[in-house]
Amino acid sequence: KTDKKFNYPQIAKIGFATWLLLHFLGGSLKINGIRLYDTILIPIFAEPLNIFRYDQLLHAFCYFVFVFFVYSIVKNNLKEDIKKGVTLFIIVLIAEGIGAINEIIELSTVIFFHTQGVGNYYNNALDLVFNLIGALIGSIIIINKKNKI
Repeated sequence: KTDKKFNYPQIAKIGFATWLLLHFLGGSLKINGIRLYDTILIPIFAEPLNIFRYDQLLHAFCYFVFVFFVYSIVKNNLKEDIKKGVTLFIIVLIAEGIGAINEIIELSTVIFFHTQGVGNYYNNALDLVFNLIGALIGSIIIINKKNKI
């Protein structure tokens, strides 16, 4: 329903569908007994950071896609002569706020269900970092192609 109002770009809709599939695979698929979300793709940093994992890739990808939705929603409320840096700041800040809410929801599952299934402090903080990386990359593309999105 909201697509009719905000006219989301194809990259947002296809990206979200792709992320959703990858998200479900990440939580349910195990390779050599290791959940895909916990798989280290490129061993850049070891414990306690465990960078670069599938989970971090998906966080970056999700928020890369998400800023296209955010931009579609806010672009009609932005002044036409607004500076590119201000546009980038606004859409990244909104995306990061939504990412923080997601991490709060994950924390609530740890508290209320006494589980560590979503990770520890490092996982939480790194999720926010990779959300930011994805949002920045997407926002840079948006501000450089502003009239085409």
